[in-house]
Amino acid sequence: MRRRIFESCMKDLSGKPGLTEEASSRFTQMYADLNAHDSFALSWVAHNYDIEPPDENDQTMWEQCTDGRVLTLKGRTCLRKLIDDEKTRRFEVRVRWLKLMAPIVTALAALAGATTGLVLALKK
Repeated sequence: MRRRIFESCMKDLSGKPGLTEEASSRFTQMYADLNAHDSFALSWVAHNYDIEPPDENDQTMWEQCTDGRVLTLKGRTCLRKLIDDEKTRRFEVRVRWLKLMAPIVTALAALAGATTGLVLALKK
């Protein structure tokens, strides 16, 4: 959201005669800072999901910036897709376990009910 607002602002202000060189360089620095923040955040999430980031030597995935190397748009898209795939895989594993456990829990509840009924019937 923040990025869209910034890019919209840049489009509105680019080419305007009142935009000074200092303001333009500040916008460029802000955009670079947003890219660096997004790259760090995505790399952190990927690390938490045990996903290997794109190859550092791939120029289509990484670009050089004043703060170091940051992900390009293609790199961020690729990393987001890998993260989403991993989230989907983990969700499917949880669902598979729940589908396995549901009949077992039902059978245990039925066994407990039958045992309780048998104990009460034998007490009378």
